[in-house]
Amino acid sequence: MVDSIQRKDTSEPMDVMLSGANGQFGRAIEDVLEATNNMRVVARYDRATGFSGQAIGQVIIDVSHHSQTPGVVAFALDHQLPLVIGTTALSESTQAQIIQAGEHIAICQASNFSVGANVLARLVALAAKHLPEFGVHIKETHHIHKLDSPSGTAKSLQAAIEKVSQHPITHESIREGDVVGTHEVVFSGLDESLTLRHEATDRRVFAHGAVVAAAKLIKRPAGLYAVTDLI
Repeated sequence: MVDSIQRKDTSEPMDVMLSGANGQFGRAIEDVLEATNNMRVVARYDRATGFSGQAIGQVIIDVSHHSQTPGVVAFALDHQLPLVIGTTALSESTQAQIIQAGEHIAICQASNFSVGANVLARLVALAAKHLPEFGVHIKETHHIHKLDSPSGTAKSLQAAIEKVSQHPITHESIREGDVVGTHEVVFSGLDESLTLRHEATDRRVFAHGAVVAAAKLIKRPAGLYAVTDLI
């Protein structure tokens, strides 16, 4: 279970600078922080002015559009602030910027902050290792407003597989209704198949994970961290 961050008796204060506050993910993060004693958003990134003129917090959470992330990373580096990145569809240059910044500040980057989805990636890698002759199909379903396809989580699942094997991998992306996020990985062999599936039913699961990761990241030295390193 994700650390219980919604309790009102939390003793550790945390001031958050939030990039992407107007998006669904950002609003969910604000809801989690508002329900938690001593945790609050003290600054919100503006596309035109960034964080200029606002309070400096203890940690930055970026769940914005990929075009906004380079500016957020630069600000975090300039102010030596830990940074949680949940924005996906980042360019190669932005990814290189993040890796370089990780030499100087603590960064947690993830396409999915739910514990279940991160465990799914581990299970998928385990299955790929022991089923080398099986083909793999990754199917993901999200709400109609999600722009990137395949999803960042689907790409992470593929990367987990490719680290241990050279399976042929196919993708299927579905956009319908208000689906929060479902990821399914099917390993198909001769006369048998294995299906691993994760379904998120409420965006709060991602928000809780991001907030917990931010709280843990504050205490970490510079470096690049996975969700499973912190939660």
